[in-house]
Amino acid sequence: MVKSGGDVTISDGTITVNDDSHSHDTRYYTEAEIDNKISAIDWFNQGTAITTGADLNTYTTPGKYFIGSESGAQGLTNCPTSTNFCMYVLVRTSGGSKTQFIMTLNGRMYLRSCNSSGTWRDWQEYATSANTMPISGGTFTGVVTLANQSYAGGCGRNILVQNSGGTANVSTQYIIM
Repeated sequence: MVKSGGDVTISDGTITVNDDSHSHDTRYYTEAEIDNKISAIDWFNQGTAITTGADLNTYTTPGKYFIGSESGAQGLTNCPTSTNFCMYVLVRTSGGSKTQFIMTLNGRMYLRSCNSSGTWRDWQEYATSANTMPISGGTFTGVVTLANQSYAGGCGRNILVQNSGGTANVSTQYIIM
């Protein structure tokens, strides 16, 4: 048996439900409301504040940490950046190794790890299009320096230096590729 009434009507075999037939209380949000709430969160200033002048080697407890100012970041020890950032610390339960992962406000990312005996490796910066040079094409401006570098990979590889005007110099006797 089908019953009609209120916001539901049945006519000629068609069931119609008015749009205002129900409402949600304030415990529920629309998709647009959720999007607005998420975009308003200051993700970089969430977690535990890093103490001014701190040594990042001492941040070994799992969690999210942040430094909210450039002046605060510049006073840190064992820190790869001088701008605001958030840092995640991950700890492996078996073996006790630790990983620190930093994301800066300007899009740079750094990673390092510490073994179970407490020795930290150097910070490694993730390569992104913002901090790398293209393999081919593009235009380099300013000075490009290859200083005290060796490159493994076999024979038959060359570095081509072209200059659209002026002089191009390579100040090394051998480049091993």
